[in-house]
Order: sequence, then structure tokens, then C-alpha cells
Amino acid sequence: MAVLRGRVQSREGAPLPGVTITIVDHAEYGQTLTRTDGVFDMAVNGGGFLTVRYEKEHYLPVQRQVQAPWRDYAWLPDVVMIPYDVQVTTIDLTAPGGAQAARGSVVTDADGTRQATLLFAPGTQAVMVWPDGRTESLGRLHVRATEYTVGGSGPKAMPAQLPANSAYTYAVELSIDEAIAAGVTTVQFNQPVMFYVENFLHFPVGSIVPMGFYDRRRDVWVPSQNGRIINVLSVTGGLADLDIDGDGASDAAAALATLGVTDAERQRVAALYQPGQSLWRTLIPHFTEPWDT
Repeated sequence: MAVLRGRVQSREGAPLPGVTITIVDHAEYGQTLTRTDGVFDMAVNGGGFLTVRYEKEHYLPVQRQVQAPWRDYAWLPDVVMIPYDVQVTTIDLTAPGGAQAARGSVVTDADGTRQATLLFAPGTQAVMVWPDGRTESLGRLHVRATEYTVGGSGPKAMPAQLPANSAYTYAVELSIDEAIAAGVTTVQFNQPVMFYVENFLHFPVGSIVPMGFYDRRRDVWVPSQNGRIINVLSVTGGLADLDIDGDGASDAAAALATLGVTDAERQRVAALYQPGQSLWRTLIPHFTEPWDT
């Protein structure tokens, strides 16, 4: 046997008691809770890698891997758990009109100020998918965007360890309250949702934005379609003029179409951002998972 030990804190550095600790794919080990000091102990079978899952109501779940020794103790790295963003946006997919925007809270730290923004194009449909294949359509969504990578505690708050070939930059949980309440981990869209965040790390316009999501059921990061850093140059006729290749010139509709940029999207971008603002733009095919760039 082995004993796993770890400590859980809030983003403010306070001990977080009452966090449920389980081992993924090992229900036979049962569960334990963090104590008032945020520390837990859990007996397991040693001799291999285990994935430890941390859960607490109203907080984003976290997973960490550990090599469990034989007849010894193993300390896991300290974990920070964060609550879902307090800012929630109602999206009515049945409503006529242009693209609808959902925005997270404004975040500021030493790296800069940014705000996660999601644009739902007209005609977007959403379907909750259960692990057994059952589905249910959603007409109204209550959307949240919760950033993990805030301040000095950001690395400890990550939903899981990043792959060795991925750098720590920006990660956000894109969630729908209806799916969380139903215990559903996947909401599929018939067309991608556009995700924007300010280019707070000042990467060159036209650069690729690598994108991936964390599959909690398989305990693995999964690559997704790359995004692009774009720049809002001006507004003409209510539509944002965009530079997508870094040459400082507005790109034509044909070039924008290669990225899936529509007039409805350009209209919302013109309303949300000022000329001169550079942005990370990526396409999100499904919620509810952590996404990392």
C-alpha cells in the first residue's frame, strides 16, 4: 500500500476544507475529504501512476497524476481550486438577429488585462451529450468563462498538468450552467463558437494560437484547431476591418472567409472592441471543458 498526501488552497492562499478526493478509475479506494488545514491523506495500492481528482461544489474540478510508491508516502504538489466565474450570460439560441456575446469577468494581473469573450453565430444549436450517448437540445444557455491562469497561483490552479511540449500561457473553463446541473461533461455545437481574448502577451499579429482541451474522462489533453492573432484596424459600415496576417492592411472578405469570419461576427467585434486592439481568436466546437492556448 501507499499513502497519498496533498494540500488544497483557495486562490487567496487560504486552506480549502471539504474538498472530495477520489482516484480516477479506482472506485474501490473510496474517497476522503480535505481537513480544516486543507490537507488530506488517502490510502491506495502503490506501484504505479494514479490520477487524483479534487472536487468541491461551486468550484472547478482539478486532476493531478502521481507515482504511488510501495510502503511509503507520496506528497502531491499543492493545488489551488477556483470557483466558477460570478459573471454569467444568458444566450437564447432561438432568438432572431445577429451574433450574441457572452463575456467573463475582466481579469488583471502582472501580465495585463483581458476578458474572455464568446460569440454565438446566428443559427447555432447546442446539444448536451451524456456518456451513454443520450442527447438533449438546449435553447437557452447560461454561459460562464472562468480563467485559470490568473496571478502567481495560476500554475497551481490548472485543471491538470500540461504536456511536456506545451508552455503555460492561458487557460479558461467554458461552461454552461444547465450542463453542470445535469452532470453532463459535453455540449456539442452544430457550428463553432468564436472565442476572443485580448492579446495581453503581445504576440505578433498573424501568429498561430495553438489550442487544445482537457478531456477529464480520459485524463489527457487533446489538440484542437489552431487559432490566429488578429488586429482590429478600423470600423467601416458597422463592420470591423481586420488584419489577420500582420501586414497592417485590412483583409478582404475572401481572406476572412478562410478563417470562417462572417459579417455577423465582424459586426459584434466592431461593437465590442476599439480600433488598434489585437486579439486571440479561436474556434470552440464544444463545451464544457478547460481550453488551453
